[in-house]
Amino acid sequence: NYLDAAFRNIRNLGIVSVTSTDTSSLYSKAQHVAQRHYGCNIIRTEYYKELAARMVLAAVARAAARCNKGIEVLFAVALEHFVLVQVRVLRGPSSADDTVKKIRYLIHCQWCEERIFKREGNMIEDNPYWQLPCNCHNQMTGKTAVELGPLWSGSLFSTGFLRRMLFEAVQYGLEDIQALLKTLICEAECTTLKQFSIHAPSSQSKQEECGVFIKTSDAAADYYIVHEKRKSVDVNQNGAKRQKLESNAEQPAFYYNVHRHSIKGMNMPKLNKFLQSLFEAGYRVSRTHFDPMGVRTNAPLMQFKSILVKYSLPTYTGGQADGSLQAIEDVQAGTEGDFAEENI
Repeated sequence: NYLDAAFRNIRNLGIVSVTSTDTSSLYSKAQHVAQRHYGCNIIRTEYYKELAARMVLAAVARAAARCNKGIEVLFAVALEHFVLVQVRVLRGPSSADDTVKKIRYLIHCQWCEERIFKREGNMIEDNPYWQLPCNCHNQMTGKTAVELGPLWSGSLFSTGFLRRMLFEAVQYGLEDIQALLKTLICEAECTTLKQFSIHAPSSQSKQEECGVFIKTSDAAADYYIVHEKRKSVDVNQNGAKRQKLESNAEQPAFYYNVHRHSIKGMNMPKLNKFLQSLFEAGYRVSRTHFDPMGVRTNAPLMQFKSILVKYSLPTYTGGQADGSLQAIEDVQAGTEGDFAEENI
C-alpha cells in the first residue's frame, strides 16, 4: 500500500500530497471499484466531487492512523480529471485518535438530497431519520435515505496555508492559480466578501475579488518551523489546539446546486444576488470550486429552496406559470409544515 509506505516514513510535520485520477470510481460511475479500493459505499449525488475528495481523505486518514499519526488537511480540490489532497502529518497516538474521530458515515435522503453526517457514538438508534433536517421519511412510504461512507467529516481547507500559497503565487507571478486560490480561501472562510487586498513589501494593490487580507510579516506565523527535535512536542500540542479551534468554526459540509433545486417555469435570480439573500437571512454562504453553480451554506435545504423561490420570477408562459405558482405554494406549505413541527 503506497499510503502506508508514505506515512510510515514521513517525518513529523511533513506534508503528503495525494493525487487520484481514478475518476470512474471516485465519481460513482464504478461504485464496486470504490468499495474495493477505498472501502467506501457511495452513490451519484449532486455533490459527487466533494464526496470523492472526502472519500480519498478518509483513506489517507486511516493510513496515517495505522502508523500512529494524525493529519491536518491543508486543501482538497477536484479539478479536471483528478482529485488532489494535501495534508500535514502530526505524530503521536493522540493526533491519530483525533483524526480517526473525524471519519464518519453520511446520511443522504434520496428524495430531496438533504444530507448530514451521522452523530458520533456506537449505540444503535431506533429511528436514524430524525437526524436529517428534511421530513421526507414521514411523507413517503418505505426507506427514503441511504448511508454513505465512511467519509472524512472535518475541514477541507486550511486558511493560513492557502493565504501563504496565494502570497507566494503573487510574489512569483503565477497568475494561472491565483483565481483558484482566491476561490478556495473564500470557500474555506465561507464568505462572499468582494474586497481583496494584498500587502506586499513593495506595493499595495486592491482587486475586485473574494475577501482575503494577507500580511507578509505574519504569514510565517501560520506555519510550523522546527529546527530542533525537542520542539516537536510543543508543535504537536499547538497543532492539536489549532485543530480544536478550527473544528468550532469549520466550513459547512457539502453544497447545493442552484439549477438542480430551481423551480420549473421560474427564472432563478442571479447567483451573487442569491448568495447575498442567504447571507442576509443569517446563514453562512460562499461559492465552491467543486461546482460553478454550487452554493456552500449551512442553511437547511428547505430554507435554501424557500429563499430561492422568494427571489425567482415567473416566466409568464401560460400553463407553465400556473404550474410554477403551484410549485411555489407546495414549497411554502412544506416550509410552514416543518416550522410547525419544530415548534411542536
